[in-house]
Amino acid sequence: MSFPQQFTERLKAFLVQDYTSVMNGFSLKRKGSFRMNTLLAREEEVLEEFKMKNIVVEKYDAISGVFTFDKEYDYAIKGTDAFYK
Repeated sequence: MSFPQQFTERLKAFLVQDYTSVMNGFSLKRKGSFRMNTLLAREEEVLEEFKMKNIVVEKYDAISGVFTFDKEYDYAIKGTDAFYK
């Protein structure tokens, strides 16, 4: 990924030792996440809709009702009925 020189120079000055790790972070594949509102939707129904639309999500066990997904599914998720509940 390429950034304007002035931007990278300012980052170097600001981040000093963390500059390299921050710049490497820009090239990582991003993940998205969402929290399911179980007052408005049943988890099983939402996951079934995602499965029918080939949307792959993973349950994040550390927080109840939270799921993660690859950003490639971002627009597909926004096009589901569950997104608007």
